[in-house]
Amino acid sequence: MVLRPRKKTINKNYANYYKDIAKTEREELDKVLNDYAKDDELLKDQMKINSEICNKKHFYLVIGEILLIPFIAILSIMILMIVNK
Repeated sequence: MVLRPRKKTINKNYANYYKDIAKTEREELDKVLNDYAKDDELLKDQMKINSEICNKKHFYLVIGEILLIPFIAILSIMILMIVNK
């Protein structure tokens, strides 16, 4: 699960799932987090910042996985070209 993050299968927004927090507007996030952290603005802001960071990391991880396949193919072709010389 380190190389391929799990995806959420239930169509419900959760206050502690980084992808849900990252795509939620600030006003709606306040409503969702009221039960999770009452009157703690610092916690809400920190959760929003952390979720955006995790969302970016997830995006780059997926892109890295996709680009790994062409990299291995090109590397293999170059090795074959050197060996067959």
